[in-house]
Amino acid sequence: MLWIVTLQRYGTRGLLQGGLLSVGLIVLALLPLALADQGAGVAQAYFGSVGRFPKATTGAFNLWYLVTMGTRMHDSVQLAGLLSLRQIGLVLVLLAALLVVIALAWRAFRSDTTGAPIALQAAAVLALAFFLLPTQIHERYLFLTLAFLAATIASNRYMVIPYTLLVTTATLNILGDLKGFSPLAYQLIQASPLPQICAIVNLLVLAALVAHMFMGHRWRWHTPRWGTDN
Repeated sequence: MLWIVTLQRYGTRGLLQGGLLSVGLIVLALLPLALADQGAGVAQAYFGSVGRFPKATTGAFNLWYLVTMGTRMHDSVQLAGLLSLRQIGLVLVLLAALLVVIALAWRAFRSDTTGAPIALQAAAVLALAFFLLPTQIHERYLFLTLAFLAATIASNRYMVIPYTLLVTTATLNILGDLKGFSPLAYQLIQASPLPQICAIVNLLVLAALVAHMFMGHRWRWHTPRWGTDN
């Protein structure tokens, strides 16, 4: 996503300069840890996270909550003897990332706006896909999407709708998975179809955001900006 947006806005030279600057900043940030002999811990954080919680879902009301109906199924289970749940989830995340790149490139080639609003929406899609599609996801990861969606509201007031829906489902997910916040709310949510409803709503929001990335220019008359009359 960053590659497409940077290339469209600043060209090849800007992409090269930004890439070199990013690499330099990462090296500077990691250098103290490497000097303190913490390089192995940093590598573990980036390359060893997958597999630490090998469940189809670790509390997230997402695709795998619907598939497993909330059971703590191991994500090494294979479907039809071909791919494991973990592998299927990673493939789905890859497909979501490809859709984001294609949407950004398509909007750029159509000379549509590919500045902050579409980039923020693309980031929201990636964050939501990361919550919904892979295995081993915790309930709190849904809140990452909200920061990007909140920033899109300034340019598109109708983004309040997916934002409000995800705030609601994220709150219910926290209360319905972490008993310590409110034991009564936990019991009521777990005894109701709310977890499945939340998972379905989250998936529908993802589908709507992906569609809007591709078709947003056609819906412009439906999505007036703040302070305008159209």
